[in-house]
Amino acid sequence: MKTMMKTVILAIFVLLNVEAAQAQEFSTNLNTTKSVIKQFLKQVNDPKTKVGHLIASTRAKSVDGRNHNGIIAKPVTAKDLQVVISSHEDMRNVWRYADIQDGYCAGDGDSIVYEIFLSTSQSINSATANETMRFIVKVQEQIRVKILKPEYVAYCEKVIGPNEHEEFGDIEHRVVLESIAYKR
Repeated sequence: MKTMMKTVILAIFVLLNVEAAQAQEFSTNLNTTKSVIKQFLKQVNDPKTKVGHLIASTRAKSVDGRNHNGIIAKPVTAKDLQVVISSHEDMRNVWRYADIQDGYCAGDGDSIVYEIFLSTSQSINSATANETMRFIVKVQEQIRVKILKPEYVAYCEKVIGPNEHEEFGDIEHRVVLESIAYKR
């Protein structure tokens, strides 16, 4: 009876930990996705960037009597987008592979590939044609923490342990868009 009770308690404990880990992963992906959308919109709405130039030229080519502003909204906003994570590499222990660089423990976090669909709308005679432009966006998370007391830090894996000597500062998290590719 005691063995069965221990097994049930262990199973509940494992289940709760798995759910907590999944919730944390979802939260991280949600924050990363928000950052990606913000960065993507910044590039799409800047005609000096490669993707911004593509949008501006597509908009200009599609201006006619029925489409005074072209087929793409100006400016492009988050409501014009559909965002899907198409692949994801989850880095569970960033600090195991991190390096000491310029007074920081720094490493790469998750790698994510998004598919971002931009809605277009074109008036044709008495109808409207709605299509999407598809972009593949590759993202790399970069994570680092300031080493406050280097005499206590020989390797970065120590970041996940107790901060006994207050040897580390706050963790900094950055999302970097590595590439944006338009796919027809």
